[in-house]
Amino acid sequence: RFGPQEEITIAIANEIQENLHPKGVAVQLRMSHDCMSARGVKAPEAQTVTTKLLGAFLDDKPRKEFLSAISNP
Repeated sequence: RFGPQEEITIAIANEIQENLHPKGVAVQLRMSHDCMSARGVKAPEAQTVTTKLLGAFLDDKPRKEFLSAISNP
């Protein structure tokens, strides 16, 4: 079963796909979680990243371009 962040990522991508009908959808969520910063490992800088790709972004070139673009903001 997916966790809440994964479910949100998938839901956003699916809504965009179903309502706008683009050739491809790429969604990435980067979140800080209180369980990581306040409890457990106590790493305030820790982030969880989830990504959902659909359509054209499943092909190698567009996927690499997207992931490269968002890794160097």
